[in-house]
This record gives sequence, C-alpha cells and structure tokens, in this order.
Amino acid sequence: MDSTKIVFNYSRRFGAEFELNSFDNRDFYLQPLFNGELPLGIDHIGNIICSNLGFAVKIMKYHHTHNNEVWILKPDRSCGIEVCSPVVKGWSGLKSICEVADLFSKDSKICANEKCSFHLHVDVSDCTKEQVAKILTYWIKCEPIFLDSVPAQRKRNKFCQCIGMTDLFEVDTLWDENLIIRKLGTNKYFTMNCEHYYREARKTIEIRITEGQACLDPFLIKNWIRLIIHFIEYAKQSPIPPKYNSNDCWSGFCWFDLEDVFKFLGFMDDSQLSIGMKQTRDWFLARIYKNVVSNLPGIWSEMARKITQDQALRLFTQLGIDFSVIDELLHPSNPDLIYSNEYKL
Repeated sequence: MDSTKIVFNYSRRFGAEFELNSFDNRDFYLQPLFNGELPLGIDHIGNIICSNLGFAVKIMKYHHTHNNEVWILKPDRSCGIEVCSPVVKGWSGLKSICEVADLFSKDSKICANEKCSFHLHVDVSDCTKEQVAKILTYWIKCEPIFLDSVPAQRKRNKFCQCIGMTDLFEVDTLWDENLIIRKLGTNKYFTMNCEHYYREARKTIEIRITEGQACLDPFLIKNWIRLIIHFIEYAKQSPIPPKYNSNDCWSGFCWFDLEDVFKFLGFMDDSQLSIGMKQTRDWFLARIYKNVVSNLPGIWSEMARKITQDQALRLFTQLGIDFSVIDELLHPSNPDLIYSNEYKL
C-alpha cells in the first residue's frame, strides 16, 4: 500500500453473485423447475457474457460452487438465475465484474427486481481467527451505516438480517473470537456471515445486503466492492475493541455513527485518499444520504436516522463535496469515471 495514500491496490481475492429474474418472471416456489429444466433466459445471459466479453461460461444445475475458474450460471429458487463470477482480485478482476454488469444493464430482457440481490464473497484465508473475528466485530459496529446506504427492501429482509437487531450480541458482550465466529457462522442470512468459514468449507466471508439493482449498475458494483475490501483490510488490522464503556463508542459492540465510520475508514482527509478511493468515499456518502430516509418504522424511520442525515449534510460541507451533484456522484454521465486508469486506484 502507498505509504502516503489510501489506494485500492489490495490483492485480496473475491467473487460476486448476481441474482437475476428468469425471463418469464416465474415464482419458483409455486412453480418449481422440473428435473433437468433450466430457468428461461439462462442461455441468453450465458451467450452475451461469452460472445461480448469472451469470458468462459458454464451453465449448470443448481449446486454449491466455490473457487470458480469460469463464470457459472445456475438456477436460483428465489429469483430465477444466479450468475457467479470466477475468483478474482485487484482492479483487473473488479473491472471484469463491472463489465458484466454493464452488459446486463444494456439488455432490455435482463431484469433484477426486489427478489434479487448482489452478494460478495471475500477470501480471508490469509487472516488469523482473531482477525476474522475483528472483521465481524467492526462490521456489527458499522452495520447501521452500511444499512443506511441501501434501499428500504434490504434494511428489513429475511435474507440479509441486521445482526444488531438480533439478541446475539449486547453492547457489553465480552469479546471472544470463537463465540463471534460461531454465532455468525450458523446462519447465512445475516448482512455479513461466515457460514462457510465456520463450517470449514472454505475461508470466506459473505456480504449480502446489496439490492438487485446493483446487478445492472457497474458504477455501484465498482464502488461497493472497493468499499468492502477496504473495510476488511482496515478492520483486520484494527485493535480488538476495549471492554464496553458507556462513554466510548469505540468500545464493546457499540454502534458507530456516520462520522465514526468515516474516521474508521480513513475517509476524513482528502490528502490521504487516491482519486479512486475519493470517488468511492464520495459515492458512499451520496448513497447514504439518498437511502437513509425510508418509510419504515422503528430504527429505520426518518426520526431514528436523524443523526445520520445531519452528519451526512455536515460531511458534504466539511469534505468539500458538492451536494447539488449528488445524482452525478451516484450515476455519473461520463463512463470514463468507471473505467479510466485515473480512477482505477
């Protein structure tokens, strides 16, 4: 890593899952596939990946895949079609995933509605058990802000349950790496889970909170993956949070406010950020402000998220980000902002 800049030059491996609707938009719970039947449209999707980008593709019946060397397409009962990337790393790997999303966005037959989502699997085989537990711990502390950045249908969703809204951890739960990994490894339907790691099937962590629209948005995917990889690198090297202190949000399993998350990620000083990471930081702030207000009750209500709203507005000013171009920060009209070499790191 550059000694003076936060740069996206991490070598951590990752893989992505796109969930897409079958072309007949069928409900697979009510109308399950027959033996050997494949969802309508899976061949079309495989063909456009192969013919337009030259990537190797396999279309298969449903099964658990890992360490993919090619793009795998298979049925998915929740939405229709699951598209799994090969294991990749760095900018070249991220760019290949963005290019697939770009293709999907330009094909009128391909849809990803509220039944769909985008999952990211991140390799942590280089991490000690303590480091994995720290990644999970800091995710819990940052989780409300990450959820502020996604649409309402992902904030309360049985397939990406908010860990902080369960009774798995109290703010004063004593830190124990085995306890943390076990609790977040027995259910894959958390916002972040280590089910495969806990079962010793493979050393990965999965992040599930991103909405289906991400599958059709290369700029969203680019920044989301960079943000998560960056978060993991910072979390694994951070200290174990000290024993809970009611006057210290950095202690125990206390939740961070938005400004705390930005401090944790090193996002408060422009001089320390590369152009590419500044783009990701600005995108994240715009996305939070765009999605923090919802019509949901309780913790996700407008009143409950007032502190995030106020801090987001303050950060726009403090960081010199033009609030009037918030839509451009989320959906740039210039495609060079996605793929140009200037922004890749």
